[in-house]
Amino acid sequence: MARVDEAMDLYKNICDEIGKESMKPNSILLLVDILKDHHETPRALEILEEQLDTIESSWGKGQQCRAYGIISILSRGMNDFAKSMFISNVS
Repeated sequence: MARVDEAMDLYKNICDEIGKESMKPNSILLLVDILKDHHETPRALEILEEQLDTIESSWGKGQQCRAYGIISILSRGMNDFAKSMFISNVS
């Protein structure tokens, strides 16, 4: 759990220092995958939702589809079926 907290702190520090819009999509998706693998669904979802504007405006289509797919899966895992269905239809 301490490593997950360290990763979240690092993410927040990077966002503060360079701005979340400047983070590379693959770095964000990797962090989300790590959180997901450590059963930190709310944190993974929080990061992607914080990045939605950036995802929509500057990520490539493949990265967008992957991000929306992950949001849908995480939302379904948290029993938010309405969000899961909505995001599935967006991507």
